[in-house]
Amino acid sequence: MKKGKLFVIILLAGSFVLGGCNYNHKITPKQSLSLDSLVAKNKNLTLEDFVVKSGNIITKKIYPPIIHADEIAYNLSDYLLIDIRPKKQYEEGHIDGAWNVDRKDLLNFLRTQVNPAFYKKIIIIDTYGPVSTYIASVLRFYGYDNAFGLKFGMAAWNKDFAKYIKPYLSNKYADRLDTVSVAIPDTAFSFPLLPELPIEKLLETQVQQAISLRDTELIASVEQAFGKDSMQYVVAYWTEGKYRIGHIPGSVRYQPRVDLTVDKYLNTLPTYKNIVVYCNTGHHAAAISAYLRLLGYHAKFILYGANSFMNAYLSKFFPGAAVTDVNVVARDFPYIKGDKRTEKKVVAGSVKVTGASTPVKPIKPIVKRKKKQEGGGGCE
Repeated sequence: MKKGKLFVIILLAGSFVLGGCNYNHKITPKQSLSLDSLVAKNKNLTLEDFVVKSGNIITKKIYPPIIHADEIAYNLSDYLLIDIRPKKQYEEGHIDGAWNVDRKDLLNFLRTQVNPAFYKKIIIIDTYGPVSTYIASVLRFYGYDNAFGLKFGMAAWNKDFAKYIKPYLSNKYADRLDTVSVAIPDTAFSFPLLPELPIEKLLETQVQQAISLRDTELIASVEQAFGKDSMQYVVAYWTEGKYRIGHIPGSVRYQPRVDLTVDKYLNTLPTYKNIVVYCNTGHHAAAISAYLRLLGYHAKFILYGANSFMNAYLSKFFPGAAVTDVNVVARDFPYIKGDKRTEKKVVAGSVKVTGASTPVKPIKPIVKRKKKQEGGGGCE
């Protein structure tokens, strides 16, 4: 994929324009635009022109880019599987055929070790789910528009890994919820200041930084979210109905897919504060955090969202958004142990993998049909 042909590249590139935005004139969004063609027409494009004309990816139904374990199992031979977990967890068990890649090396891996064009989808696999969604979202902003995160991570693939997410599903803060709505502030802030670099270089710099962040830099604890930190701005990326039944005290509700676009309320986020985002399960919040990180905001997300502090309460009113039992999201698909990527016989000359790594024979699907997978995903 050529970076000059990316449509999402526009999002970040426009963010280094430091002047204020004219929110009075309307721009018709396009589904896909070439950065080259836009720059050729106007070398001084405003932030709103770049973002809105790029198609406003965060407003699309494909966002957050998540995929269920069932679909992966059925299409193993067509998908590029990238496992970003620590080596120890990878060796404990991984999907047959999955590459173990450190996040900081991910862009280089996609450029030199494999040819992503051979695959229908790029699947990012992590321990929890929201982290892989975050990484997949960052990749989409860089032009890999077939990147997806495995929903609920390895726990969704096999129940043996559910132990990693079980401690994060809780109802322990349900008695501290607030029902008083907090309005989106009237104050408009300037967008974050980013390095004055050429567009392509700025994008690559921001993407590399966002991908290289560790879990501790991306995930906000529930205790932190409920704390009274004046340097913290909590975003409830939720529908009004969920927000009204109970939310983190002081959190401000932003309508999913609508309110955080550049031409809406993005500039109400204070650039000098830590932005903490939560939703149902953390997947949508993670994707939004990726968007905000690329724009220069210091954003984090709550792992498993509302299910980490009010899952039983959420189940009472919105059962489709609640996860109270890890067995609901866990499957029983096979996995392999050790540091070998695959147990399949290596076949010289096979297609799919190119570059420095040895190609392998495509893996056949391990299920004959898709099954419905439960558990809330986004925030709607």
